[in-house]
Amino acid sequence: MPLAIMHRVDNGDNGNVQVGAKVRFDAGWDRGTIDYYQDNSATVGINYSGYGTIWYDSDFAYNM
Repeated sequence: MPLAIMHRVDNGDNGNVQVGAKVRFDAGWDRGTIDYYQDNSATVGINYSGYGTIWYDSDFAYNM
């Protein structure tokens, strides 16, 4: 995920993001339309202009 469009919410250093860090999308980057769907893996892709496609687990998102 492109860290340029996110920020840490656990008071950590944005320049040192490791496994377990808690991040949130910056305002304006926190929504999108589904641009791609892979039925065999139940994932959806959202294309973020300038940053490419980020894939999400659609089952997880649906059950939130």
